[in-house]
Amino acid sequence: MTNPLWSPANTLSNAQANNPIAHPNTTTTYTVTGNGNNGCEGIDSVTVFVYSNPVIVASADDDTINCTEPLAMLHAGGGNTYLWSPSNLLNNPTSANPIANVTTPTTFFLLGTDVNGCSSTDSVMVYISDNKVFFVPNAFSPNGDGLNDIFLPKYQCDLTLENFSIYNRFGQRVFFTNNKFKGWNGFQNAKDADVGTYFWYIQGQNAKHETITRKGDLVLIR
Repeated sequence: MTNPLWSPANTLSNAQANNPIAHPNTTTTYTVTGNGNNGCEGIDSVTVFVYSNPVIVASADDDTINCTEPLAMLHAGGGNTYLWSPSNLLNNPTSANPIANVTTPTTFFLLGTDVNGCSSTDSVMVYISDNKVFFVPNAFSPNGDGLNDIFLPKYQCDLTLENFSIYNRFGQRVFFTNNKFKGWNGFQNAKDADVGTYFWYIQGQNAKHETITRKGDLVLIR
């Protein structure tokens, strides 16, 4: 072909070249006219398809986990195939729904590719909460009936207990231990403590050697 002329020309490297480079932003049909070997003019067209990048979405069932439930299911959407990273913290980094197992706050990055080979990325953060390091009841009844006679927190995670104290309303400490298996029996100076409101304080270190402190109140009833 001689004297080719392509249109539209604004998205071509050279509208008069035999092999121009097209860079359209949207799907575009290019028409070319030119002269053949016999001198006759001809016309033809070709369509260059432009596919939009997929909208890839990364999410999690629960983006805040704790040491009692250290697993989070991640979810990918908007693509045909997926690749998650960091892959070593996932049971299957190419799954649309992998299971993450983390001990520190972690951002997971997702690369999603659609059926046209176009890709986009997204990310989701999985946080770690220590709010459930232990459970502390709000009342107990040390009356000797064998039910709820000991005020004892339930330590649900790997906590090294340093200080578990009970104070009365005057600020006097009536109980102390650093033994996770020992609780308050409701005695003060070897006598039954008065019914009413008391205050507890807990301090310890978690598995990452971070200091954890909590405080609250409880009601002693008989």
